[in-house]
Amino acid sequence: MSYIDFLNIKEGTSFILSDNNNYIGLFLSAIKGKTAYIPAIVVLKKYRGLGYGKILLQKGISLLLENDCNYVILEVLKLNEGAIKLYLEEKFKIKNEIVSFRNENNSFYKNSINNNYKIIIPDLLSFHILYKTFHKKSQPWQKRLSLVLAKIRMNASSLHLIQNNNDLSCGYFVVSRKENVLQIDDVALKEEEFSSFGKFISLLINGEKIVQANSFYIDDPLCNIFEKSGFFIDNIQYEMERKLL
Repeated sequence: MSYIDFLNIKEGTSFILSDNNNYIGLFLSAIKGKTAYIPAIVVLKKYRGLGYGKILLQKGISLLLENDCNYVILEVLKLNEGAIKLYLEEKFKIKNEIVSFRNENNSFYKNSINNNYKIIIPDLLSFHILYKTFHKKSQPWQKRLSLVLAKIRMNASSLHLIQNNNDLSCGYFVVSRKENVLQIDDVALKEEEFSSFGKFISLLINGEKIVQANSFYIDDPLCNIFEKSGFFIDNIQYEMERKLL
């Protein structure tokens, strides 16, 4: 399943650029209210450096304006200097940094199971309430409630609620699994449970040897917990924004 299936890609503002049936590039966008999100601007390798990225972006922005969008956001790898230069030239500004983590050293996989905690699978209504309780601040687009719920409903991710022995919610994990990788798609924990983060991962591990966690704002307190738990920063992205109207 590709992310196009659950990112609410809008056909009217997404398109393929071609010339004489030769595909050159792709522009994808999603819209919620007056805000647009660009998950992908892709130029095929042999056409890069010829200005097609600018053509895709400008045409895409014009379509978003026609759909009454007044604000657009996107993410770009911090190392992608060429794309960043283009976006700055096109009046985008850097709003935030988004980091992703990876752990390959199994530092917590051997943690003994803590009998003070248990994992249950809650219903989506309960998760909706939990999400609103934990996420008081804005989230990266990929972690917005509607998108997380879509992944769960389409069985692309599974939801796990952490409870203590008093049946009180300590937090939740939304994870997906692929071959040898446990992917943390979303996580939220009460601050007093941060020290048990490694134990919670141990409860979720099902033979995987690699754990990844994507898209956390750099000022999220969980970033410190990931690093203290043996994770390293896998990549850094800039979240960039532009006002259209």
